[in-house]
Amino acid sequence: MGFSSSIIIAESNDNTQDEHVSPGSELVPGAPMIIDAPSEHPIPVTVGGTYNDPPPGPATDPVPTGIKSVNDPTVYVFPKPLPSLPRKGINEKSMSSQDAYQLIKSDLSMDANPEMHLGTYLTTEMDDEALCLMNDSSGKNFMDYDVYPETHDIAERCKRMIATLFNAPGADDATFEATGCSTIGSSEAIILGILAMKMRWKKNRKDNNMDNTKPNIVFGQNAHICLHKAARYLEIEPVIVPVNDTTLCLDAYDAVAHINENTIGVGITLGDMLTGKYEDVEKLNQLIDAKMHEEGWDAEAKTKWSVGIHVDAATGGFVAPFVSETMPSKIAWDFKLRHVVSINVSGHKYGLTYPGLGWALWRAKEYLPEDMIFYIDYLGIKQPTFNLNFSKSASQILAQYYVFVRLGKEKMKDMILLLLQRAQDFACKMAYEGHFQVWSAGDVRYGAPIVSFSLKDDRGYDESKLSACLRQKGWIVPAYLKPNVAPDDTQKGTGRKLMRVIIRNDFSDNRADKLFQDIRQAVELLDKDPNLNTLANAVYSANVLC
Repeated sequence: MGFSSSIIIAESNDNTQDEHVSPGSELVPGAPMIIDAPSEHPIPVTVGGTYNDPPPGPATDPVPTGIKSVNDPTVYVFPKPLPSLPRKGINEKSMSSQDAYQLIKSDLSMDANPEMHLGTYLTTEMDDEALCLMNDSSGKNFMDYDVYPETHDIAERCKRMIATLFNAPGADDATFEATGCSTIGSSEAIILGILAMKMRWKKNRKDNNMDNTKPNIVFGQNAHICLHKAARYLEIEPVIVPVNDTTLCLDAYDAVAHINENTIGVGITLGDMLTGKYEDVEKLNQLIDAKMHEEGWDAEAKTKWSVGIHVDAATGGFVAPFVSETMPSKIAWDFKLRHVVSINVSGHKYGLTYPGLGWALWRAKEYLPEDMIFYIDYLGIKQPTFNLNFSKSASQILAQYYVFVRLGKEKMKDMILLLLQRAQDFACKMAYEGHFQVWSAGDVRYGAPIVSFSLKDDRGYDESKLSACLRQKGWIVPAYLKPNVAPDDTQKGTGRKLMRVIIRNDFSDNRADKLFQDIRQAVELLDKDPNLNTLANAVYSANVLC
């Protein structure tokens, strides 16, 4: 029977005899010790090894629970051999909580360090106090309003805070009630926003005795996969607009050119997922106005259709409001614009909470169709619900409220400006290095704190090779196909992909300097030998980079 070995090996630096070392063994400097482990069988331990059938011979020492080497580190040894973790069926017998924890933790050691994953927007660290709140509330079902009324009220406070941040009409009124909900993430929020658009469009067409069987939605080919999902799942024809080759973003003029009477709305992004750039919501709003006038549509008449805008602000929603006043020309993107009917934002990105948390907000109640809302009494009282999910923990919502209370507008603004400054500094370094074209915003205040770049010229290798080389140093900087490159395009070489570094609150100046040096060294290495594609070469590259 095989067992998992989680024994940590200590190396000796002198010839001092340790009381738990097998009799007759000498400690050779730099060599692994042989430890007498479980009482029934002395097991020789080797670095990185596993053990199967125990070797013959009687045990002479009691079971050591902690062994100190001459260097005085504590060596943890399981007091008994443990079975491997189950992979298919549930294990027949139980084990102690400590053993289960240690085995699973050992498995998870194969994962990458989240702080080194620079391709993700997700928050990787929170205050200990926030973790305590999350732990205390993890068993609360957020949907149980009657039992947890204060938790429900906190969620309502968060909604009002975000709706006010996004300039919802009437947000300054003392009696203002925000229209929206918390979600598992922006994916759920986007689907809800698009569903509301479709239902409003269908009702409008039906009320006016017009065909409502062919809805379409316009968005760019750079849009998040959630918009593609929403179109397919909700049976809406996707009108996918090619991105501008210079900006890699949706051009407002191109988007409006695809609008017709069957268009339920336009999806636009505040903080493109690859470049961080803000697409021009204000220009889109102006052009929709002009289009409606040109077509003879009357936005104010209830019998006519007004094309709405859904803003995917998953990335930029908690960035733009805090820096707008520092810009030479303020950007307009939220509910101040008359055609913006819904907005989604991710709490687990620059809302600084752990995943998964998103928020869906509507301009006003009339933009959330009554047909989307169900009234239930499963949990003791009659209450409305229109989320795709039902039961969920309250912990993430309380974490969001903690962030708002803890930082306030002042510190959130300071933090965002600091991240943007770090992004600007890193982008300048990459541009001045000469090897890269930087795709993120020239003035990072017009985008999220992201630095995206691609290799210049044909170098005999591409961004994926550079990404793999950096991986040997522990950095995870993924390479992505540009949105204007077809996924089935088999061409090779530079110019088809880009890499992105997400500047999060755990990205220090020291880390930025180290990453920059490692990128520069990796490029120098690959320029000398572009064919580093075997395991031996990968190990070689890692050694050179070290």
